[in-house]
Amino acid sequence: MRASLRYSAAVLTTALAIVLTSVFVELLAPMRLFFLWCAVLVSALIGGTGAGLLATVLALLGALYFVFAPSGSFDSASGYDFIRIALFGLFAGGISIAVGRAKTLAERLRENERRYRTLVESTPLAQAVWTATPDGARKSAPRWLDDMHPEDATRTRERWNEAVANQSLYDDEIRIRVGDGRDRWFAIKASPVRRKGDSITEWAGIVTDIHDRKRHERDAAFINRASELLSATLGSEQTLRNLARLCVPELADWCVIDLGDGPGYQRNIVEHQDYARVQLALDLDARFRSRPDDDPVVQVLRSGRTQLVDDPSDQRIVRELALRSWIVAPMIARGRTLGALTVAHSADSGRRHASEDVSLIEELARRAAMALDNARLYEAADAANRAKDEFLATLSHELRTPLTAISGWAHMLETGISDPETSRLAVATIVRSARTQGELIDDLLDLSRVVAGTLHLQVEPVDLMRIVHEVMVAARPAADAKDVTLELMSSATPLVVRGDQRRLRQIVWNLVTNAVKFTDTGGSVQVNVSGAGALARIEVTDTGRGIEASFLPYVWDRFRQADSSTSRQHGGLGLGLAVVRHLVEMHGGMVHAESEGLGRGSTFRVEIPLARPSDARVELARDLSDDVSRMRGLRVLLVEDDDDARAMMTTMLAQFGADVSPAASVSEAMWLLEAQPFDVAVSDIAMPDEDGYAFVERTRSRVPAIAVSAISTGVDDRRRALDAGFADFVRKPVDPRELVTAVLGAVRV
Repeated sequence: MRASLRYSAAVLTTALAIVLTSVFVELLAPMRLFFLWCAVLVSALIGGTGAGLLATVLALLGALYFVFAPSGSFDSASGYDFIRIALFGLFAGGISIAVGRAKTLAERLRENERRYRTLVESTPLAQAVWTATPDGARKSAPRWLDDMHPEDATRTRERWNEAVANQSLYDDEIRIRVGDGRDRWFAIKASPVRRKGDSITEWAGIVTDIHDRKRHERDAAFINRASELLSATLGSEQTLRNLARLCVPELADWCVIDLGDGPGYQRNIVEHQDYARVQLALDLDARFRSRPDDDPVVQVLRSGRTQLVDDPSDQRIVRELALRSWIVAPMIARGRTLGALTVAHSADSGRRHASEDVSLIEELARRAAMALDNARLYEAADAANRAKDEFLATLSHELRTPLTAISGWAHMLETGISDPETSRLAVATIVRSARTQGELIDDLLDLSRVVAGTLHLQVEPVDLMRIVHEVMVAARPAADAKDVTLELMSSATPLVVRGDQRRLRQIVWNLVTNAVKFTDTGGSVQVNVSGAGALARIEVTDTGRGIEASFLPYVWDRFRQADSSTSRQHGGLGLGLAVVRHLVEMHGGMVHAESEGLGRGSTFRVEIPLARPSDARVELARDLSDDVSRMRGLRVLLVEDDDDARAMMTTMLAQFGADVSPAASVSEAMWLLEAQPFDVAVSDIAMPDEDGYAFVERTRSRVPAIAVSAISTGVDDRRRALDAGFADFVRKPVDPRELVTAVLGAVRV
C-alpha cells in the first residue's frame, strides 16, 4: 500500500475515533479512550508502524482537547488524567511498533511465498513439497512416495536415516509407480530447519519429476553401448545377435530381428533370457505366423513406419508367449528397407512399452540397419577379394599348364625325336595347348572390354541354328573322347537373330564345352534350340556334377568358381559363363541357370530376341573345304617383324599351296611390291618404324590386305582395321582356317 494512503487511513481513523469519543464521552466513562485505542490498532494494522504512531499522536491531541476536562481546551486536567494520557501514549506507541513489525514480517512472508510459487510454477518439472519431524518421521508428503520401486526403497531408507543422524542435506533419485502402472524418476531433496539455538525444528523437502531427463540419459547411454557393439564386428550375423543380447533384458523381455522387405521376410534373430522360450517362439512362428495383412512386421516393412502395439489382439502366438506390448521399427539404410527390429514385453514382467520408447527403438533400428549394410558390403568386398585371389591362382595354373606342355614337347622336338608317332603327338599337343592358351587370353580380353564398355558387336542377321550345328560338330570330338553323348534337339526352321556371328558362336561354344567338361564319362549333354514367342531359346542340359543351391546365384559372376581348390577336378578360369552373360545381355537377351543340387546335373538357358522378318536375310556360309584348292598359286606378301611368327605363317600359307614372300618391315615389303605383283598381302599391325596402318595406307589401291594383330587396344579392333582400309582382320594366335578364309575372301573382293 502506498504511504499516502496508509497515513490518510490513520488520520481518518483517528478523527472518527475522536468524534465518537467526544459524542459518547459520558457514556464511556472510564473507557473514554476506547475508540482511540481502536483507531491506533486499526491504523497500525492497515498502514504499519508509521501509520500507528501517527494515529497515536493524533489520538493524544484529540484526548487532551476533547476527552479530558476542561473539554474543548488544552488546559491542565487532573494528575490522574495526565497519567492515563501518558500510559495511553506509551502503550499505543508500543502497539503501533509491534503491530507494524508483525505486518512487515507477514508481508515479507507473503512476498517470499509469491516468489517461491512463481519459481515453482515457472519450472517445467512437476514438484511437490514435503516435511518431516526432527527425528525423520514424515509429517506431509505426496501419497505416491509409498509406491517407490522395490530396488530403490532400501537404498533410499538407508540414505535418509544417515542424513537424519548426521543432520545433513538429503539428496536422492528414486523411481515411483504412477497411475498408469509405469515407473517414473523423481529427485527428492530435504534440508533441516533450525532455530537460533541450532536445534532442528523440522525437515523441509521437495520432490521433482526428472523422468524425461533420466530417460534421455538412459537412451543416450544405451545408444552409445549399442554403437560400440555394432561396430565391434564386421560379420552381419554376429552384429545383429550382439544387438539383440544388449536389448534383452534392459530394454525388453524379447528382441526379434527379421530380414527382408516383404511378406517373405526371414526371422533371423530371436532373443530371450530363457532358451526354451526362444524355441517355443520359433516353433509358433513356423506354425502360426499371421497373414501378411495382419502381420505387424509386414505392415512396417511395407509402410516404413514404426508400429507400437499396446493392446495386442487375441492371437495364438500372443497368448502362448503372454505378450503385453511391442514396438516394431523398420531397419532402413541408404534408402533401402533391410528388415525390422521388434522389442516386446511379456505380461509376467509387469513392464510395457509407451510412446516415449518409440524414438529410442527407431534410432536403434536405424543404426542396426547401417551396421548390417556395412557388414554386408564388407562381406561382399571380402568375398570379391578372395575370388580375385583364387582367380589369380587359377589363372597362373591354367596359363602355365599348357605352357609346360608346349615348352616340353618343343624341347623334345628340338633335340630330335626319331619316332614319327611321338612327333605327331608332340605337334598335336602343342597345337591343342596353344589353342587353350588363346582361348584363356580371349576370355580375359573379352571380359576386360565388357567391364570397360568398349566391346562392340558387328550386328547382322544370323541363323542361330546354323551356329549351333557348327559348334556341335566342333565339340563332338571332345565329347566322344569322354564317352559323353552329345545330342541336338532342334527344328529345321531357321532362327534368325540380329547379332555378331563370332560372339554368338562364342556363347554357344562356352555353354556346350562347359557342359561336356563337367559331365562324367558315360553321361549326356542335350542341346535344345527352339523359338519361344519373340525369342530364340538355347537350352544346354547335362547329367554332370550339378550346382549347389548356395552357389547357384553366383554362377554367372566373374572370378567365381564352385570349386577353386588346388584339388579341383576341372580346369578353366571360371570366366566363360560370365562372358556368356555379358554377351547375351549385349544382344538384348537373358540367361538362366537351374540345378537340383550336386550330382543331379544342370540346365543353362539363353534367350535372344528374334530378328524382324525384314531383317532375316542370311547369307549362306562358305564351305572351307571347297575353297582350299583356290589357295594354290596365290601370290601372298607377308609382312611380320617377329621372326618366329613370320616363319610360322609363311610355312602355314605355303602348306595350303600359296606362294609366300615374307618381309620383316614395311620398307622391305614395299621393295618386294615394286619388284613383283601380289594377289593379297597379310600384314601385322604393331611393327617398329612403320606399322600396319602405314602399310595399308601406302598400298591401298595396289593390293588387298589382311590385318593380323595380338594387341588389344580396348576398342573394337576389327572395326578399326576395316576403317583403316584392311579387307579383313584376324586375331593372333592365328587359326589357319580363319586366315585362309580371310585371304580367299580378300582375293574374291
